[in-house]
Amino acid sequence: MKITLTAYTPDPIRQMYLAAKRCTTATLDVNEEVDREEMERVVKNCIRAGHLTVCEFATFNFHIEQITRSCSHQLVRHRHASFCQMSERRVVLGTDDDEYYIREEYFGMGGGCCSVEVEAEEALASLCHAQNEDMKRSFAWSFIEYRDLIKSGIPVEQARAVLPECTYTNLMMSVNFRELMHICALRLCGKAEEEIREMCVKMVEAVADVQGGPFLLQFLRPKCFNNGRCNEAKPCGVYTWGK
Repeated sequence: MKITLTAYTPDPIRQMYLAAKRCTTATLDVNEEVDREEMERVVKNCIRAGHLTVCEFATFNFHIEQITRSCSHQLVRHRHASFCQMSERRVVLGTDDDEYYIREEYFGMGGGCCSVEVEAEEALASLCHAQNEDMKRSFAWSFIEYRDLIKSGIPVEQARAVLPECTYTNLMMSVNFRELMHICALRLCGKAEEEIREMCVKMVEAVADVQGGPFLLQFLRPKCFNNGRCNEAKPCGVYTWGK
């Protein structure tokens, strides 16, 4: 997985500050020099008060590479962001070993077989290894069938139907700071799926390097850190009801 911040609003804190001040002053000099601490104070007060429209004036563009289709299906549900994703109709997937994605957590002690109760640790390891090999063979056969269908004249857009959900994909995402806060609030949660959580961590790390990044990071957190409590039916344990 690789996340690259390709473009962003120059000085996002200042842009959010100017948007906020436009609402509360009769005249506004957009070129006026303003103390950095004052701009941060105004932006923080807006966010704390729920006046989040000002956050839509800071935008970030990410190039997201080598995430699974299952991860991208979750990501594009955030409809206030914009996406351009690699088309499986236009792009014929290659023959490299990494053309499908098998996360380590799918296998071994982190896989589904860990729920099987066996006393002998070696037996458990053997069972996990067997399941690993079965899944790998299944994925490999999917791609063999995919290429055979294309060779036989089946259109790529139909042949792709046999590809596994864990096939790699790449996409571009443009998102304003308001929606980025929302994405992080949900997807950095300990109950979120691991791959999309890892992706969000890398996005946050990229934002940390922009001007004012350290200030912005305090708002890119799981929702329990923002709310002071967890509102999930089954909390992960960091926060619980009433706290």
